[in-house]
Order: sequence, then structure tokens, then C-alpha cells
Amino acid sequence: MEVSIKQHQGQLRVRMSGEFELIEGIEQFTQLLLWCRRTRCQAVLADYRRLEGAVSALDRDLLTRALGNIYTQHRLGGGAALRLALVGPAQLAAQEAAMVSQLQARGLETARSSVLAAGLEWLRESSAHATQTP
Repeated sequence: MEVSIKQHQGQLRVRMSGEFELIEGIEQFTQLLLWCRRTRCQAVLADYRRLEGAVSALDRDLLTRALGNIYTQHRLGGGAALRLALVGPAQLAAQEAAMVSQLQARGLETARSSVLAAGLEWLRESSAHATQTP
């Protein structure tokens, strides 16, 4: 799995391609949170539309649980809240709805789209709302 991370206007933009690997996905999320802590970034766009191969329901569930646990540890360790915009293939939207709900239940503000512009817009709107809330 190839992963590129770039910082752009206060956001981290992550692009994933190649064959999905569960362990590597978990490790990359851990590194992403460390990067967010170092750079004080609180908004991440994760574009995985170029990942190849099917991700099993079991792997999706294990990934979701691991991400939730890692995020909880991040917050307990003093890490800032994070907004995560997921941009994935349209045909997976229904399958990934439970994943988004579970991450939200763990306190990770998450939205999912199949369109890059929609993910970016959600981050802008949620960021503006977060700065207006006392």
C-alpha cells in the first residue's frame, strides 16, 4: 500500500493506493495521529479511491475497532480532537456507513463521501463551525 501525506492549508491530505493491508493501514493511522500532534493539525482528508482489491467485512471491522482505540488513546494522551473526511469508492458507501458511525461514537468527527470536493467542503464547514463554537 502506497501512502502519501501532504499538508495543505491547515489540513493533512492523505492519498492511498495499491493493495490494502490491514496492519499497514493501522500503522499509517497511528503515524497520521503523531503527525497531527506534531503539526497541530486537526483536519484530515483521507482519499482511498485508488486502493485495489476488496476489503473484507472482517478487515473493515478490525480496522474500525483499531482506529477507534488508537484515537481514544490519542485523546487520552492529550491529543487534540480530529475531523476526518473519508473519500472512497461510491460502491462502498453503504458498507462503510457502519464504520463511520462507530468512529463517530468514539468521538472522531467523521464524514464519508465518494467525491473529493465534498470531503474538502465538509472539512471547511466543520472547521468553520468548530472555530465559532465557544
